[in-house]
Amino acid sequence: DFEDDYRCPQCLAKAGKNVNFLVNACGHAICETCVGLLFTKESALCVVCSLPLKRVDFRRQLFEDPEVEKDVAIRKSVLKDYNKFREDFTTLDDYNDYLEEVENIIHNLVHDINVEETRKKWNEYKTTNGKEIFANRQRIHPDIVQYEAIL
Repeated sequence: DFEDDYRCPQCLAKAGKNVNFLVNACGHAICETCVGLLFTKESALCVVCSLPLKRVDFRRQLFEDPEVEKDVAIRKSVLKDYNKFREDFTTLDDYNDYLEEVENIIHNLVHDINVEETRKKWNEYKTTNGKEIFANRQRIHPDIVQYEAIL
């Protein structure tokens, strides 16, 4: 159970009714008090992984399990950039290879495996594909168009 097991990595406060947790951009949950103390300046480093953060990077924890919260946060962030559709590939194999690459990046970041190398790969992808990423953010996913037609 989350409330029995989880503690703030900074102050070791135990999760409970009187302790609220916020989740940062890298998916780590930190108690609200420690988040406030971290941001006496403009930015701070994550107390778990040292990723540079801003106060706006934090949000209320939605899931009881911080690992689920971390997975969701990282997945949302990665998928903002790795946002190609099936129609963007000539073959299903190419699309599946792309999806596998995306899942490998998410897996590595969620489980703290080769994080620096993985972030470097992600940043290189963003640099190389910046225009396409921006264009794809403007597109409506074909599934949504199909669902709207049904409704």
